[in-house]
Amino acid sequence: MKLPFVHWLAIIATAGLLGWGGYLRWTEDDVSAEVTAYFANCRLAAEEIPHILPGGLFGKDVPVPTRAEDMLRPNVLISRSYESIGQGRAVGMLLVQTTDIANLLNHYPPACYPGQGWDIIGDEPAEWTVDGLDIRGTIYRMRPPGASEEQVVHIHNFMLQADGETSQDMDQLRSFARKGSGRDWGGGQVQVLFYGGMDEAERDAAFGDVIRGMKPALEAILDGNAG
Repeated sequence: MKLPFVHWLAIIATAGLLGWGGYLRWTEDDVSAEVTAYFANCRLAAEEIPHILPGGLFGKDVPVPTRAEDMLRPNVLISRSYESIGQGRAVGMLLVQTTDIANLLNHYPPACYPGQGWDIIGDEPAEWTVDGLDIRGTIYRMRPPGASEEQVVHIHNFMLQADGETSQDMDQLRSFARKGSGRDWGGGQVQVLFYGGMDEAERDAAFGDVIRGMKPALEAILDGNAG
């Protein structure tokens, strides 16, 4: 089956972002110079995520609707599809960092996908280590509306904290934000999507390729001083 990632990522991005009807305003006047510099560094690092990833994955940016971006108010937002030439691999990637974690409340799988008619088939906690970067997240299995039984989307999702830790869900990210100055540092999220046609070993390999390409940006987001 041809994997229509540009189409699906646009739907996913819209579904996740439009679910949140408001946001808490953050301005540079509200936080320290250290926090402001941190967010600027994160933006610079995200801009360097390559369009050609290890493993021969070639990327194409997927636009996010203006209204959705206005609601999310991201510091970093990368929406991209990657495909391999002649190998049949296709992977979607979303990286979001916001200055206020409230803007992420409806932008993770259990919140945004069911509201658009997707069925949650299952989820399980997962841990990955990619080139020394330890990641704690969740693998979700979902079926889009109208899809057949075998057309299951696997979503590798994890949250990013400015204290160097990753977390499995929004509850853990909220716990981080309640600690000390954690709220000032915002939060981030990564989704890596596999729309059918790949077995577990292929998904793991492609996930590693995506994370290697993103690693400098992920380390920048994780490298706050919110511990």
